[in-house]
Amino acid sequence: MVTREMIEEIVSRVLEKLNNQRTLLLVLTAEGVKRLDPLLFAKTLQGLQSFYQLSVLLSGRVEDKIRHILMDFGVEVIEETDCESLERVVSRAEAVILPAADQDTLARIALGLLDQTVSKVVFETLYEGKKVILCPDGRLSKPGIPQGLRCFIEEYL
Repeated sequence: MVTREMIEEIVSRVLEKLNNQRTLLLVLTAEGVKRLDPLLFAKTLQGLQSFYQLSVLLSGRVEDKIRHILMDFGVEVIEETDCESLERVVSRAEAVILPAADQDTLARIALGLLDQTVSKVVFETLYEGKKVILCPDGRLSKPGIPQGLRCFIEEYL
């Protein structure tokens, strides 16, 4: 027989697990994705997903291979055009990762140009006092990086 106390205990455990789940926001650009190796990207997602809840903001036209990988892993995908507000998306995340930032994007971020979604997300994240992890030129997709990146993120956060 199910009692009220049992239901309350189950609900409290579920809420505790949800509150303890840490969220990372990955921002993928069309130019940056060209530098990612799909297989290593999938392996990295798998490693990160064991510790974090992942959300991905797609900025621009991203390859279908990457979209399919994200769907296979059940990652929350947020389209740039569907983004309700950058502030809300960033506020849910503990940190932001740009897994493949091209030089143009890095320059825009460094200069503080807020003409692209990526630079707006980075600015908003830093404004909220949260951390940003940049992986220039697709270094996230190099062999050996997924384990190292996971260790780095654990220490950094």
